[in-house]
Parts: sequence; structure tokens; C-alpha cells
Amino acid sequence: MEKYYHNILKNKLKNPIVTLLLLIFVSITESSVASTLNQCDAQAKLPKHLSHITFKGNGDIGCNNPIIIENAKNTAEGIAAEKIWIKTCYPSSRIIVKVLSHRENKIYEIIEVTQTDNTSKQVCFDITKFFGSW
Repeated sequence: MEKYYHNILKNKLKNPIVTLLLLIFVSITESSVASTLNQCDAQAKLPKHLSHITFKGNGDIGCNNPIIIENAKNTAEGIAAEKIWIKTCYPSSRIIVKVLSHRENKIYEIIEVTQTDNTSKQVCFDITKFFGSW
């Protein structure tokens, strides 16, 4: 069965129109993915008074690779940076729940947002470096 499909694909790629359409599709898909990844440049959206703050990580569910907020001078700056990150990366979302979590000497804020299509997403921030600083 596998050989059969391989031969069909091999023969189809000999057709220049099919090859061209496949290349166009791959090109569009790659540029779409790249633009999606580039949309979330929260660093560029920080106002001047917060421009010293940096973000690392991607905030996946479970806090395995949280967004680390660095160089925030205090809790107020860190929370402002969180809000800007969420507004930049999920522009049409609303914050539903905020939860503090503690694991292995780290403090995390897990924020659940809902988007206009009613899907929800959890974003995990490592707030260890600024939490409780005033």
C-alpha cells in the first residue's frame, strides 16, 4: 500500500503545475507560521518606563517553560509587563482567572484567558524575581 501511494506522489510531482501548487502551499504555510510567531513581540510593546524588562520562555501549560519576566524592579512593574505580554500575544482575549503557584523555590502566576472564539489558554509566568518587591 505504501509503495502505491509513493508511486502516485512521485508521478504527480512530475507534473509542473502540481509541483508549483505544492511549492506555493508550502510557502504560504511557512510565511503564515512565521508571521504568527512574530506577532508576539511583547518587548517591542513595552512603554519607555518599562523598556528595561525582558521576557524569556513561551509560557506553555504546566509551567514547564514559563515566561520569565526579568529586570522588573517591583511587583507593579512585573504585573504591568504580564498584562502587556497578554495583550500583545492574545490581543482579543480577556483574563478569566489568575492563580499563584509555588514549585521548587519558584513562584508562578498562571493566567487563564479566553479568546473571542471562546477557546481558553493558560499562560504561565515565572514571577520569582519580582514577586513581593515594592
